[in-house]
Amino acid sequence: ADWDELAGLVDPAVFVRIAGPTKRFGWDEHIAQLTAWAPHADFETTVLDLAETGDCAFVRLVERNTVAGVQRVVNALSVYGFDGAGRIVSLQTYR
Repeated sequence: ADWDELAGLVDPAVFVRIAGPTKRFGWDEHIAQLTAWAPHADFETTVLDLAETGDCAFVRLVERNTVAGVQRVVNALSVYGFDGAGRIVSLQTYR
């Protein structure tokens, strides 16, 4: 996958992806994980709510992820953090 267009919306030097209490990834690790997962998954998202305040955006959604014929449906909350230039500097997910 080519992630250059997405990278323009992010500050890769400071970006952190936080998943759960112990998992933290920088931009390169996050993209490597997506690149390994994407060819094997059928992914669909339904956005339920979106709210923005200050330098954060909150997205409540339902994720449908099918890998090897097995579908997993997850209710999730994604929290995006932005810098002063409007670039994404953090992504936290709660399931």
